[in-house]
Amino acid sequence: MKKITILLLVFMCFALTTCFSSYTGESSLTISLAGSGRAVAYYSDAVNFNHKITLTGPGNRTMESPWLEPSRGALYYTFSGLGNGTWTVTVEARFNELHSSVEADSFQPFTPDSQQGQNFLRAWGIAQTTLPALNSIVTVPMLPAIEVATFPQLQAAITATNNFGNEEIIVITAPFLFEHFRFDTNDIGASRNITLAARNDVTITRADTNGDSFFTVQRNVSLQLGRDGFNGTVTIDGNAPQTPAGSAIAVNADGMFILHDGIITNNTAQDGGGVYVDDNGIFTMWDGLISLNSAENGGGVYIAGGGIFTMNGGRIIGNTADSEGSGVYIENNGIFNRSPDWVIDDEVYP
Repeated sequence: MKKITILLLVFMCFALTTCFSSYTGESSLTISLAGSGRAVAYYSDAVNFNHKITLTGPGNRTMESPWLEPSRGALYYTFSGLGNGTWTVTVEARFNELHSSVEADSFQPFTPDSQQGQNFLRAWGIAQTTLPALNSIVTVPMLPAIEVATFPQLQAAITATNNFGNEEIIVITAPFLFEHFRFDTNDIGASRNITLAARNDVTITRADTNGDSFFTVQRNVSLQLGRDGFNGTVTIDGNAPQTPAGSAIAVNADGMFILHDGIITNNTAQDGGGVYVDDNGIFTMWDGLISLNSAENGGGVYIAGGGIFTMNGGRIIGNTADSEGSGVYIENNGIFNRSPDWVIDDEVYP
């Protein structure tokens, strides 16, 4: 059996006015999996954060550290008794108000779930390594992260993301989120790179009064649904308006939507019931489901001329179109790339 020593070296960049977390996309943890001894992490503001390290290995075996409170700017912890094989290292950092000289309000734009108290999620990262190894060092990129439990909190988190294009993760903790009114900043803009993820299954439901697309991905923006390391499925429910509204997800020119996993369902639009891909927009589907949507053309997906839809996996089933393309409608000069792993039970037009 192997012993694992965690060596955490964190380099931080603060941008509180432009980013909802004190971590930026350049922050990282370096984790040493070789040798023995204590694990130590040094960085300038370690006192403001607690870290938890989770290892998942062969046979889905899981080992977890307690919440590690920094002492004099350092963290110490050692795992032992590890077998050979591939291990996934997950690290999350939470704001520790009890040990911080920084006001919580400067980190968090809203009141968190009561079960969390003041222990706010601030950053999250994942990486893999293989044992045995003579010198196995894995770097875990730490991404800004925040937890939300209501639709207004989701709105605030989207608004608070930075505009540098670094990925930021919004973790949805409640099983149901309801849009009670039209929210303009669902138009995700200003060079944001947002991932919506969940540890358990969640559903986000469109408001009855929302006649536009539920989420509009603007130029130079990336929106991703689902992520490795999060087991919950995020469902976007269009709430089937009687009069066709906008698509569940509209990808504008030079915008990007990634369906890593998740479900887009129950939406009605003029074109592209599930997803509308505009000229020079990009939609990539790795897994997930687009189902039970309807439109005049392109019940599941509508690809405008110059738009690109790459389907590497997942399913498009049970959608309807009054005219053409119950599954996928492709305009002239629209591009639809397909791998062998895709499943479309609906019509692809032309």
